[in-house]
Amino acid sequence: MAGRENQEGSREVFEKSNGFLTRWRVAGPFRMEGKDGTAVFDIEFDPEKAGTQVEWKRVSLEAESNAAPWKLADGVMEVRGGNIATRRQFQDYSLHLEFRLPFMPTARGQARANSGVYLHDQYEIQILDSYGLEGLDNECGGIYQIARPRINMCAPPLQWQTYDIEFSAARFDSEGKKVRNAILTCRHNGVTIHDKLEIPRPTGGALRSDEKEPGGIYLQDHGNPMQFRNIWIVEKPQDASR
Repeated sequence: MAGRENQEGSREVFEKSNGFLTRWRVAGPFRMEGKDGTAVFDIEFDPEKAGTQVEWKRVSLEAESNAAPWKLADGVMEVRGGNIATRRQFQDYSLHLEFRLPFMPTARGQARANSGVYLHDQYEIQILDSYGLEGLDNECGGIYQIARPRINMCAPPLQWQTYDIEFSAARFDSEGKKVRNAILTCRHNGVTIHDKLEIPRPTGGALRSDEKEPGGIYLQDHGNPMQFRNIWIVEKPQDASR
């Protein structure tokens, strides 16, 4: 957010554009320090061969013959072939992840650094090189056919970016009737792009349609060499209603 008065917990961010220096005062938090929750990526792995000692597994939406394992080096994992999801299932949580878009100057639209993070195996927050674009529901930070980000906070390629997400799963009564949609808040590079947004249904590419049970965190392979690092979760207490 921008304004004349500094707010508690804010810091100033400078951006040079068209010969002018623009000053923004952006309210944090910008980065969650430490790792007080469950780390879901901190050892080398091949999701097809490493067994249950790692937190990730390969998931397939279609037949994948000879799919290459994801690459992990120097604390960074790179999309190589196939989608992966956490072995553990979660209900309500805070999720932090960092991603870096590859530089793909000849690609356009959805072919330009495309990936996504699925919450609950079902609700995708898009990852895409959308720097300088309008900020639509199919661009970075958007939720397909449901919501566009309040503001396009996508940085240029080759810079590390952050998603900080607060997620609460849908709730159902004792007869299995949905009484509340899933809800999420998402900060992209420290700025809120979705605030307590209700998600009425799974998005395209979901691993399943049933919203009742806990779900994993699912990272999408879309054929581009995306990179991820510092992914962790803090689970929240669940209330009685599901």
